[in-house]
Amino acid sequence: MKKNNNYTLIELLAAMVVFIIMMGVLFNIFSSAANIATSDVTKTQILSDANTFFRYITEDLKNAQIKGIPAPETTSGGSDGTDFSKDLVFSASSLEFYSDTTAYDTLAGTMAAGVPPFIKYDYVAGTNSGVIMRVMGNGSATTPAISATAPIILEGVKSFVVKVWSDRPGGNEITSSPADSSTDANTPLAVTITLTLTNPSPTMSDTLRNRADRTLSKTIYLK
Repeated sequence: MKKNNNYTLIELLAAMVVFIIMMGVLFNIFSSAANIATSDVTKTQILSDANTFFRYITEDLKNAQIKGIPAPETTSGGSDGTDFSKDLVFSASSLEFYSDTTAYDTLAGTMAAGVPPFIKYDYVAGTNSGVIMRVMGNGSATTPAISATAPIILEGVKSFVVKVWSDRPGGNEITSSPADSSTDANTPLAVTITLTLTNPSPTMSDTLRNRADRTLSKTIYLK
Protein backbone atom coordinates (compact mmCIF):
# COMPACT_ATOMS: atom_id res chain seq x y z
CA MET A 1 0.00 0.00 0.00
CA LYS A 2 1.38 3.41 -1.04
CA LYS A 3 2.17 5.76 1.86
CA ASN A 4 0.57 9.25 1.77
CA ASN A 5 3.28 11.95 2.20
CA ASN A 6 0.97 14.97 1.88
CA TYR A 7 0.82 17.49 4.75
CA THR A 8 -2.39 18.53 6.38
CA LEU A 9 -3.52 22.16 6.53
CA ILE A 10 -2.95 22.19 10.31
CA GLU A 11 0.66 21.07 9.83
CA LEU A 12 1.29 23.74 7.17
CA LEU A 13 -0.18 26.48 9.36
CA ALA A 14 1.91 25.33 12.32
CA ALA A 15 5.07 25.35 10.20
CA MET A 16 4.27 28.87 8.95
CA VAL A 17 3.73 30.12 12.52
CA VAL A 18 7.06 28.65 13.63
CA PHE A 19 8.78 30.21 10.58
CA ILE A 20 7.25 33.63 11.26
CA ILE A 21 8.29 33.46 14.93
CA MET A 22 11.86 32.52 13.98
CA MET A 23 12.04 35.34 11.43
CA GLY A 24 10.78 37.79 14.06
CA VAL A 25 13.42 36.64 16.55
CA LEU A 26 16.17 36.90 13.93
CA PHE A 27 14.96 40.36 12.87
CA ASN A 28 15.05 41.57 16.48
CA ILE A 29 18.56 40.17 16.91
CA PHE A 30 19.85 41.86 13.77
CA SER A 31 18.01 45.09 14.64
CA SER A 32 19.50 45.14 18.15
CA ALA A 33 22.97 44.41 16.78
CA ALA A 34 22.62 47.22 14.25
CA ASN A 35 21.47 49.66 16.95
CA ILE A 36 24.38 48.70 19.20
CA ALA A 37 26.85 49.11 16.33
CA THR A 38 25.36 52.50 15.41
CA SER A 39 25.43 53.60 19.05
CA ASP A 40 29.08 52.58 19.43
CA VAL A 41 30.08 54.42 16.26
CA THR A 42 28.17 57.52 17.39
CA LYS A 43 29.74 57.36 20.85
CA THR A 44 33.22 57.02 19.38
CA GLN A 45 32.64 59.99 17.07
CA ILE A 46 31.27 62.13 19.91
CA LEU A 47 34.24 61.31 22.15
CA SER A 48 36.67 62.01 19.30
CA ASP A 49 35.09 65.41 18.63
CA ALA A 50 35.07 66.24 22.34
CA ASN A 51 38.73 65.25 22.66
CA THR A 52 39.68 67.66 19.87
CA PHE A 53 37.70 70.46 21.53
CA PHE A 54 39.25 69.83 24.95
CA ARG A 55 42.74 69.81 23.43
CA TYR A 56 42.15 73.28 22.00
CA ILE A 57 40.58 74.85 25.07
CA THR A 58 43.11 73.23 27.44
CA GLU A 59 46.04 74.63 25.47
CA ASP A 60 44.39 78.04 25.29
CA LEU A 61 43.55 78.24 29.00
CA LYS A 62 46.88 76.86 30.21
CA ASN A 63 48.52 79.72 28.34
CA ALA A 64 45.93 82.30 29.40
CA GLN A 65 47.14 85.76 30.41
CA ILE A 66 45.02 86.81 33.37
CA LYS A 67 47.04 89.70 34.75
CA GLY A 68 47.05 93.07 33.01
CA ILE A 69 49.78 93.92 30.52
CA PRO A 70 50.96 97.55 30.51
CA ALA A 71 51.42 99.37 27.24
CA PRO A 72 55.02 99.60 25.94
CA GLU A 73 57.04 102.57 27.17
CA THR A 74 58.43 105.26 24.89
CA THR A 75 62.11 106.27 24.90
CA SER A 76 61.23 109.16 27.20
CA GLY A 77 59.68 106.84 29.76
CA GLY A 78 56.05 107.56 28.93
CA SER A 79 53.31 105.15 27.90
CA ASP A 80 52.93 104.24 24.26
CA GLY A 81 49.24 103.42 24.05
CA THR A 82 46.67 101.93 26.42
CA ASP A 83 47.22 99.29 29.06
CA PHE A 84 45.53 96.00 28.24
CA SER A 85 43.29 94.36 30.83
CA LYS A 86 43.68 90.60 30.82
CA ASP A 87 40.63 89.58 32.79
CA LEU A 88 38.94 86.23 32.25
CA VAL A 89 35.50 87.13 30.93
CA PHE A 90 32.82 84.46 31.05
CA SER A 91 29.08 83.90 30.96
CA ALA A 92 26.67 80.99 30.79
CA SER A 93 27.44 80.57 27.09
CA SER A 94 30.87 82.10 26.44
CA LEU A 95 34.47 82.31 27.62
CA GLU A 96 37.04 84.89 26.47
CA PHE A 97 40.61 85.70 27.47
CA TYR A 98 44.09 86.56 26.19
CA SER A 99 46.38 83.59 25.65
CA ASP A 100 50.01 82.99 24.70
CA THR A 101 48.90 80.24 22.33
CA THR A 102 50.07 80.35 18.72
CA ALA A 103 48.22 82.94 16.64
CA TYR A 104 46.57 82.13 13.32
CA ASP A 105 48.79 82.72 10.30
CA THR A 106 46.36 85.39 9.10
CA LEU A 107 46.91 87.34 12.34
CA ALA A 108 50.68 86.96 12.61
CA GLY A 109 51.41 90.21 10.80
CA THR A 110 48.75 92.24 12.58
CA MET A 111 49.43 91.40 16.24
CA ALA A 112 49.51 94.34 18.64
CA ALA A 113 52.99 94.86 20.10
CA GLY A 114 53.53 92.97 23.35
CA VAL A 115 49.96 91.66 23.48
CA PRO A 116 49.04 87.97 23.01
CA PRO A 117 46.14 86.76 20.86
CA PHE A 118 42.61 87.23 22.17
CA ILE A 119 40.47 84.08 22.13
CA LYS A 120 36.74 83.69 22.49
CA TYR A 121 34.63 80.54 22.79
CA ASP A 122 30.91 81.01 22.28
CA TYR A 123 28.05 78.52 22.51
CA VAL A 124 25.15 78.97 20.10
CA ALA A 125 22.14 76.77 20.90
CA GLY A 126 20.03 75.07 18.24
CA THR A 127 16.73 73.17 18.07
CA ASN A 128 18.15 69.73 18.93
CA SER A 129 21.75 70.73 19.54
CA GLY A 130 24.08 73.66 19.06
CA VAL A 131 27.68 74.50 18.24
CA ILE A 132 30.70 76.02 19.97
CA MET A 133 32.63 78.56 17.94
CA ARG A 134 36.24 79.63 18.50
CA VAL A 135 37.49 82.96 17.21
CA MET A 136 40.85 84.65 17.64
CA GLY A 137 41.71 88.36 17.55
CA ASN A 138 45.01 90.15 17.15
CA GLY A 139 45.05 91.63 20.65
CA SER A 140 43.56 94.99 19.71
CA ALA A 141 40.79 96.65 21.67
CA THR A 142 38.23 95.22 19.23
CA THR A 143 36.78 91.90 20.37
CA PRO A 144 36.54 89.36 17.54
CA ALA A 145 32.93 88.95 16.53
CA ILE A 146 30.97 85.74 16.70
CA SER A 147 28.94 85.41 13.51
CA ALA A 148 27.32 82.74 11.38
CA THR A 149 30.62 82.38 9.51
CA ALA A 150 32.80 82.02 12.63
CA PRO A 151 34.86 78.80 12.85
CA ILE A 152 32.92 75.95 14.49
CA ILE A 153 35.09 73.84 16.77
CA LEU A 154 32.39 71.48 18.10
CA GLU A 155 28.95 70.37 16.88
CA GLY A 156 26.14 68.46 18.57
CA VAL A 157 26.35 70.48 21.81
CA LYS A 158 23.17 70.36 23.92
CA SER A 159 24.62 72.32 26.84
CA PHE A 160 27.82 74.21 27.67
CA VAL A 161 28.52 75.07 31.33
CA VAL A 162 31.49 77.11 32.56
CA LYS A 163 32.51 77.26 36.24
CA VAL A 164 35.48 79.32 37.44
CA TRP A 165 37.21 78.54 40.76
CA SER A 166 39.55 80.69 42.85
CA ASP A 167 40.94 77.94 45.10
CA ARG A 168 39.99 74.43 43.95
CA PRO A 169 37.33 72.74 41.82
CA GLY A 170 34.15 72.53 43.89
CA GLY A 171 35.46 75.15 46.31
CA ASN A 172 35.03 78.91 46.00
CA GLU A 173 33.26 79.58 42.70
CA ILE A 174 33.75 82.96 41.02
CA THR A 175 30.34 83.96 39.74
CA SER A 176 30.99 87.57 38.77
CA SER A 177 32.66 88.29 35.45
CA PRO A 178 35.31 89.38 34.71
CA ALA A 179 37.57 87.34 36.97
CA ASP A 180 40.91 89.09 37.57
CA SER A 181 43.86 89.14 39.95
CA SER A 182 42.82 92.17 42.00
CA THR A 183 41.87 90.01 45.00
CA ASP A 184 42.61 86.43 46.00
CA ALA A 185 38.88 85.64 46.06
CA ASN A 186 38.55 86.76 42.44
CA THR A 187 41.79 85.32 41.07
CA PRO A 188 40.90 82.37 38.81
CA LEU A 189 42.82 79.18 39.54
CA ALA A 190 40.87 76.67 37.47
CA VAL A 191 38.03 76.45 34.97
CA THR A 192 35.65 73.50 34.74
CA ILE A 193 33.97 72.90 31.37
CA THR A 194 30.95 70.57 31.27
CA LEU A 195 29.45 69.54 27.95
CA THR A 196 26.42 67.49 27.01
CA LEU A 197 26.92 66.20 23.48
CA THR A 198 24.69 64.31 21.07
CA ASN A 199 24.74 63.23 17.45
CA PRO A 200 24.61 66.42 15.33
CA SER A 201 22.84 64.67 12.42
CA PRO A 202 19.66 66.63 11.55
CA THR A 203 17.93 63.47 10.27
CA MET A 204 18.28 61.45 13.47
CA SER A 205 15.11 60.75 15.45
CA ASP A 206 14.74 62.25 18.93
CA THR A 207 14.74 58.75 20.48
CA LEU A 208 18.09 57.80 18.94
CA ARG A 209 19.49 61.27 19.60
CA ASN A 210 18.68 61.02 23.32
CA ARG A 211 20.36 57.61 23.46
CA ALA A 212 23.50 59.18 22.01
CA ASP A 213 23.73 61.89 24.70
CA ARG A 214 27.05 62.00 26.54
CA THR A 215 28.00 64.41 29.35
CA LEU A 216 31.71 65.13 29.69
CA SER A 217 33.53 67.38 32.14
CA LYS A 218 37.11 68.59 32.44
CA THR A 219 38.89 70.93 34.84
CA ILE A 220 41.72 73.03 33.42
CA TYR A 221 44.20 74.71 35.77
CA LEU A 222 45.55 78.13 34.87
CA LYS A 223 49.22 78.83 35.26
